[in-house]
Amino acid sequence: LAAARDPDPTVRVSAIYALGSDSSAEVSTMLVNTFADRDPLVRHAAAAVLAKRGDPAYGPCFCDLLADSHFEVRLTAVQFLGKLGDPQAAEALSPLLQDPDNDVRQATAFALGGLGNPLAIEALVFALIDEERTVRVAAETALEQIDSQWAGSEAAQRAAAQLEASLKDNCAWVR
Repeated sequence: LAAARDPDPTVRVSAIYALGSDSSAEVSTMLVNTFADRDPLVRHAAAAVLAKRGDPAYGPCFCDLLADSHFEVRLTAVQFLGKLGDPQAAEALSPLLQDPDNDVRQATAFALGGLGNPLAIEALVFALIDEERTVRVAAETALEQIDSQWAGSEAAQRAAAQLEASLKDNCAWVR
């Protein structure tokens, strides 16, 4: 625990991984508090260790990490929330379909599909025109998981006008 407070971030990261199998309240509290560390690698280590536990009690903490400045922290948070399977997480996850990182957007689409919340359909429809092919494929897969008739949904219809307008600007693969 003392090493987890060391001034050197590499020491803090090593300490976090070394404490990973200790599920005591003291270590769990330290890991959650580490989400505020200034070093992104330390925050990511803490998120990775807590994510492996799969404890739904950490859901709100991981929701906060969705806004982290480091893409690996956001990615870990998305994956954790997707594995929890709580459809209510769709609202927190949907904005990450616009994340600057392709991997975060792709993981978000897969997580939303797994959650099965129809409220994510409109955001996923917009992801069908993402510049990255893997994100488009993940969005299509997610839409099918949520509702095989998604194209006829009200959410898809709301997005239709904006999608049609985007056809002028997007690459041939998207069209």
